[in-house]
Amino acid sequence: MPRKLLLWGICLRLVLFFNYWWRFELSVLCPYD
Repeated sequence: MPRKLLLWGICLRLVLFFNYWWRFELSVLCPYD
């Protein structure tokens, strides 16, 4: 597997993880939003 492709996969997973975490944090901080 090319190194660049592996790096892209890791970055994509991090972006998705932070996206879900950020939404979770917002829903906890602003439950009425």
